[in-house]
Amino acid sequence: MLALMDSIERGDCVKNEFPITPELVSLFRGFWQKLVRSGHSPNFALPFFHLKNERSQVWQLHTLKGFEKVLTSSGSVKSLSALNEYVLYGQLADEFYRFLLVKGNRDLTKALIREKYFPEASQESLNNSYDYLGEIEDQIVNDDPVEYRKRIQKLSDVPKEALEEEVFLRESAFKRKIPLLYNNNLRNKRSQSRHNAECFND
Repeated sequence: MLALMDSIERGDCVKNEFPITPELVSLFRGFWQKLVRSGHSPNFALPFFHLKNERSQVWQLHTLKGFEKVLTSSGSVKSLSALNEYVLYGQLADEFYRFLLVKGNRDLTKALIREKYFPEASQESLNNSYDYLGEIEDQIVNDDPVEYRKRIQKLSDVPKEALEEEVFLRESAFKRKIPLLYNNNLRNKRSQSRHNAECFND
């Protein structure tokens, strides 16, 4: 719910539809990293799926036919990739969505969540989301190859569900950053070529 509210806050969600995007998973992982101290592994698929079972009916999933294929025998969801394959988007109850469009109402809801579930956390930690995807992009840009390879090797020790989320986010970060890096390098080379030509002419 914190990730959904931040998605609204950031303008990622312009209507009451929340598809499974790297940005939303990143917000979830960011809040998890800041707030959860239980030792459990992050698993975005579970709350995204099971929130629909709340008695308040605050959340519903819009799925494709064959959605039952992603479920385990216990009626839970198998994985993030399976969920992402069959879920079109999640949707808040319309009245609650309209309520959350007002910043003051989002702040109030965050305060209630903190009071009930994270009493030791500061309100500031709920108001300022941690940019997990941005951190990955910074690693791609700034880490030397040896350092980045060590980061990837460490991922072999994380649980399967957390690894799947990490791969999902890192693939997205690469798709977003590599073209920018390539274009910047190309511009730099062209600029250097012009500079070299001007120096030669002089």
